[in-house]
Amino acid sequence: MPRLTKTLIERATCDPGKQITLYMDSQVKAFGVRVYASGSKYYFINPMINGQRTYRQKPIYEFATVEDARAWAINLRRRLRAGETAEEIEAAPKQQLQAPEFFELFLKEYSEVMKKSAATDRRYVNNFLIPAFKRKRIEKISANDLQELRNKITADGGRKHTANRVRSLFRKAWKWGQQYGHIDASLPDPARHVEKFREKPRDRYLKDEEIVRLFDELEREEPELYLAVELALATGCRKMETLAMQWSWIDFGAKTTIRIPETKNGTSHLVPLNERVAGMLRDRKSVSISPYVFPGRFEDDHRKDFKTAWKRVRDAAKIPDVRWHDLRRTVGTRMAQNGTDLYTIAKTLNHKSLASTQTYAKLSTETTRAALESIDRKRGNDE
Repeated sequence: MPRLTKTLIERATCDPGKQITLYMDSQVKAFGVRVYASGSKYYFINPMINGQRTYRQKPIYEFATVEDARAWAINLRRRLRAGETAEEIEAAPKQQLQAPEFFELFLKEYSEVMKKSAATDRRYVNNFLIPAFKRKRIEKISANDLQELRNKITADGGRKHTANRVRSLFRKAWKWGQQYGHIDASLPDPARHVEKFREKPRDRYLKDEEIVRLFDELEREEPELYLAVELALATGCRKMETLAMQWSWIDFGAKTTIRIPETKNGTSHLVPLNERVAGMLRDRKSVSISPYVFPGRFEDDHRKDFKTAWKRVRDAAKIPDVRWHDLRRTVGTRMAQNGTDLYTIAKTLNHKSLASTQTYAKLSTETTRAALESIDRKRGNDE
């Protein structure tokens, strides 16, 4: 049973000789797409509630993305389990919400249900959107209001990146609000006329001497941080993929591999691991009593950050501008400098498309150029 995607749904057809074919989703139980012989397609949810099936469906064109449809299915199931009937849910009038109430509802019913970055969404909502619009109804927010917020974020020392992400989050919340009847569907999105700041692509990576200084300082810190940085540089994994790693993901076979069941882009990812870092993991596993490689404060959770120690190490190593994601970029950069093709880099970093890997194209080209020039110099010497 596959995970429903836009491509799968677009290609889905009704089986020959049948009136209806169902395509179930592997991520959300009892949720799927119903394809009729006529070609019509509907998302549906058919959960078991108190021993009875409750069926509801909606045309796929009512949802902008598959994730939006999943959110609808999950929220409907949650409300049914709470005791509401499907008829009550559909008949309930939608009241105009104050902006703070609306954003809280969006976080609770969409971000916290569907997104791995829900904590980031909440930070943007609490730090920017609610303070800016705490006395406004959501439908009364104008393009001028959003333009003022955008300018205020950068004027107060915030980065252009932050202003752009707040704008994108508002647009997602607005679309969600219209889809669920909290905002009049005829109202245009006020953020559409607010231009994004042009961002300079970040290309920071660690040089050889910086890596040496970094590990010199890491030796003075807690062993967990040392191991986490080693893993990041050995695998190219994202920060939360590293910190959420479980022992059950690691196969300590003849050649150690790590299988991450679900990454940021929604797919699993198999990562080979060099024997040196695999040995460090074996040593740690021998004394670990947690299912997580990096246990959190609570028994059933993993560590979320090394914020204070990570800052202390970077400052001491004289690389205060380095971010955790730059460790991942360092892996891609080193591969490109060593002549690795872009497809292999994309596969290693689990990029969903080669477009994300194009930042390494110049480095790869320069490596190829240097190799060809060295061949030419050798030929000249032979003559």
